[in-house]
Amino acid sequence: MAVNNAIKILIIFFSILILPGISLAESEITIKLNNRVVFSDAAPFIEGGRVLVPLQVIGEAAGAEVKWNGQRATLTKEQITIEVIPGSKVIWAGGRVFCLDVPARMKNGRLFVPLRFISEFLGGEVKFQNKTVEIKYPASQEQEITLNFAGDTTLAWFFEEFVKDNFDYPFALFPSFKQADITMLNLENPVTTRGKKVPKQFNFRMNPKYIQVLLKGGVDIVNLANNHVGDYGPQGILDTLNFLDAAGIKHVGAGENLKAARNPVIFSLKQKKIGFLGYFGGKDYAATTSKPGTSPCYEQYIIEDIKKLKQKADVVVVNFHWGVERAHYPEPYQIRLAHQAIDAGADLIIGHHPHVLQGIERYKNGVIVYSLGNFIFGGNSRREHDTFVFQLIIKGEQKQYALIPVRVKNWQPYWLDSEEGEGVISSIQIYSKYFPDSLL
Repeated sequence: MAVNNAIKILIIFFSILILPGISLAESEITIKLNNRVVFSDAAPFIEGGRVLVPLQVIGEAAGAEVKWNGQRATLTKEQITIEVIPGSKVIWAGGRVFCLDVPARMKNGRLFVPLRFISEFLGGEVKFQNKTVEIKYPASQEQEITLNFAGDTTLAWFFEEFVKDNFDYPFALFPSFKQADITMLNLENPVTTRGKKVPKQFNFRMNPKYIQVLLKGGVDIVNLANNHVGDYGPQGILDTLNFLDAAGIKHVGAGENLKAARNPVIFSLKQKKIGFLGYFGGKDYAATTSKPGTSPCYEQYIIEDIKKLKQKADVVVVNFHWGVERAHYPEPYQIRLAHQAIDAGADLIIGHHPHVLQGIERYKNGVIVYSLGNFIFGGNSRREHDTFVFQLIIKGEQKQYALIPVRVKNWQPYWLDSEEGEGVISSIQIYSKYFPDSLL
């Protein structure tokens, strides 16, 4: 998104709409910019704690082109495009899919949208108190933190055959990871040329030279709690830890012993502390369990770890490598475990292992992404698939959630536009209907 363009839009918007001394008596909501009252020709209203205002007012005031095709509205201004679907919590903005707390609404023939989202996307800072919306411009971008999460990644087998030593190739079309503050993925292979191959159907092993791919791609932290990190025994695990440490890539979910594997990683940035944990929750997810979800010892560890981390971190992210492969819906034990984790203090649950997409649930004050599917997955010969990158955007005490639809072709991801990415988002919406409160 071009910041200068966003600034121009916001300046035009408020220079037209500011009329001193006029309040919105009909709705009893007052909107102010730098202590000056903003007028709208249609009364805003509150739903789910959010203030909704007419999109047409914002678009025309900004000099933007607003189109309506009978199903969705599109606001376009230079390089900025916002697409709004009435009745949906999904809004396309700047090529990303944002998940709103409340959907856009049709009322009296007008399309109303959340004021906070539109204003913040255009560069403003919004606060709401006592039926007064205070908008300060410009917002402090230094306090915004963006976290990226991608799914199962294996830089071995078919990946190695195709990429060879072209370390710049995999992320040449996907700079988004470098632009974020923190990027995390599930690294589903040991990083080693040594070790003894353990007896199993599939064994993955990533050559240490491909650490350069992760670094060039902008990966900051990986989850190692999965069913392939031990494919080449203890030696392979130790080599993985050493190579990642040497490269400065953080990791959770594996260690020299159980205590080390349970250690969190905490990033301190922009006056916030972001904590990460990782656990293997597959069908044989711990030595102490015989059936999924039946190990009080394992689950006790998780709850204990989360509670401890919550005392140190402002935001807690928990990775679970779990579930049934190729299943688009989680098992009952996964839902129960995820809810327990959020009850213990987790803010975001990131799931992987099924290799396909699953839905996203809101639970209390947390969000559960049950499966991100495959990202760059060299473990099979499939040369093209669609997936998504999940984003957590932290603005002070506010959390915003976005999805980036992605196509991975020949082990190279690239960002899909709204037309091509609609299928990815629609699939996640369908899978999310399984939950009482879905994110989308």
